Amino acid sequence: MRYVWLAVLLTAICPAGARPQDAAGSDPARRITEISEKILHAFARLGEVSCEVEAQYFREGKEDKKYCFTWFQEKEGVTRVTFSRPYPGLSASYKSGDRHVTVKPFPYLSFIKFKLSLYHPLLRTPSGQRMDQASLEYLSRFFYANVHLIQRHQSAFSEGSEKVALSFWAANYTGGTDLNRYYVTVSKDNHFPLRIERHNTGGDPIEVIVFTDFVVHHGKDKRRTEK
Repeated sequence: MRYVWLAVLLTAICPAGARPQDAAGSDPARRITEISEKILHAFARLGEVSCEVEAQYFREGKEDKKYCFTWFQEKEGVTRVTFSRPYPGLSASYKSGDRHVTVKPFPYLSFIKFKLSLYHPLLRTPSGQRMDQASLEYLSRFFYANVHLIQRHQSAFSEGSEKVALSFWAANYTGGTDLNRYYVTVSKDNHFPLRIERHNTGGDPIEVIVFTDFVVHHGKDKRRTEK
């Protein structure tokens, strides 16, 4: 079993396949930091939220494995994913600070579960991501912590009527030593990430992750917030 995250192709703000342009007369690095803070605040006040995720991974610049799953942010720092592809029904959950991940391989036999090390190779995505790196809080804090790198390298920020597009250089969020180029699209309405795309220094894509159908959970009630 493996887990996933991250992708971005710019849609409504830029034509298909386009990239955000440097914001004239503005400070793109500052705006990127502001957006990261807004994402953190948005999820901190929601408590429990879920969304559908499609993650496309690349090998040597060509499409490789694709994962589809439902991602859940639950109370007390729990991140949970339930796969529809390539492991239908398999779920994995991780609580912030733990050294293990709980895996339930059979949806109709929930009493069957295994605890595997957080660092087990089967619990990494094809791009090397662990489950403790899979929360939106982790990613937002990571970008915020990389502001010094963002300021030192070329970055771009553009804004449309419904979405914001960010482009910047930052560290490899999975812990690698090389820099990566990130393209991120965020909803202006609720500051939810819509797409995240990561490229290596040679310009080859590493992963593209798309987030859809965000649902905020209030007890037994659900409120859909983003298509």
